[in-house]
Amino acid sequence: MRVSSSFCLTSSTEEWHAHIPPGQLLKIAEKPQFNKLQNIEEYITEKLASSSHAQKMKKLAGQSGKVLIICDDATRPTPTSRILPILSEFLVLAGVKQENQMILFATGTHRIVSENEAFKKIGNTLWGKVKWISHDWNIDLTKIGCTPSGIPIEVNPILSGYQIIIGIGSVFPHRFCGWSGGGKIILPGVSGPESVSQTHWMPYYDNSICLGNENNLAMEEIMAAAKKAGLSFLIQCVCDGNGKLSDIILGEPLETHKTAIIKAKSIMSVKMPIADVVIAQAWPEDADLWQAGKALYAAENIVAPGGHIIVTASLNEGIGPHIKYAELMCSAEEDILKHKKQHNAVGLAAAAAYATYCVRRKASLSFVSKSHFSSDITNLSGLNLYNNLDDAVSSLLIKNSKMTFSVILEAPLTLPIADEGDKQ
Repeated sequence: MRVSSSFCLTSSTEEWHAHIPPGQLLKIAEKPQFNKLQNIEEYITEKLASSSHAQKMKKLAGQSGKVLIICDDATRPTPTSRILPILSEFLVLAGVKQENQMILFATGTHRIVSENEAFKKIGNTLWGKVKWISHDWNIDLTKIGCTPSGIPIEVNPILSGYQIIIGIGSVFPHRFCGWSGGGKIILPGVSGPESVSQTHWMPYYDNSICLGNENNLAMEEIMAAAKKAGLSFLIQCVCDGNGKLSDIILGEPLETHKTAIIKAKSIMSVKMPIADVVIAQAWPEDADLWQAGKALYAAENIVAPGGHIIVTASLNEGIGPHIKYAELMCSAEEDILKHKKQHNAVGLAAAAAYATYCVRRKASLSFVSKSHFSSDITNLSGLNLYNNLDDAVSSLLIKNSKMTFSVILEAPLTLPIADEGDKQ
């Protein structure tokens, strides 16, 4: 099938057009169309009613009289505002009044959730009826032990006041533990610098921990931390960047996560030809440089050695919460590794910078953004930033007019599989 040589990529605030010479655009990767859930509320209600784990949780919640619900934050497309009202009513029927239902937003190392973001995540139906709070990894945290490999587990102190803890999140490919979701709602979701930095350095020691690998030590460590923190029940969404759902899996955390990964992998895996240049759309995780960097890991899978990666991103919040990441992301390996033993925010930023360094060993990088923070990002990181996509493409074609291109839509939510046979 002939691929068009013109296309448009969008972010939450911008759009970029590009024109590729005829015959040089190999593929625009879109995840297969999935059957979207038509009646989410009815589907969740039936799932809760038919799940033995949900019924067990309901009984224990009633006995406890209060429940903590941990949700992912505004950087994730999980449609929590559709899920929470059904879950809340389920808990009310169990005997847990809405004023005894607390929502904790699992921000991990991101900034805290704003009231407007909380409103969108909770939804109008529940707003003002349940309490909510945002995790802040800079507060005094509670140490509850260690993972099997000895990583200290430190969590938000609010967890210690609840016997029933429910997690709600989505499952996507993840560079530092294979797949998001599962125990990540706890670690890094409601954890602190020491725990988060050490788990993010695990891929340095074990290269089996990579994008899309569902069986790895990092995932085991994270789930062990979640179990120790008291995660009792898990709701996992398989959705796209707009939060449109393919499925919802719920129940006991470990098995629920495994089942959700199988479903997500079948939808998010896309076979792609290896290309000289990979253009990766960072939306929907493109608010800042810390988030948008995730697009690089998907592109790494299909870019030719010595090639180039272009990331399109809004970057409307600039560098993001980790300035040290920007400082290190174009640094030499030895300068990054100096921070490996720092079990704090600097160590975490260095871990992400090292993952970016691994991408840079294979391909050069540039970003496309109209952000007001572009000059700050360039000055601090040394990245090449372009205002429009055509300029980024043209700068490469001047060097080699025969370059081939591939495009990944929703790159942070996609698992590209290199098709070696299609290398051009």
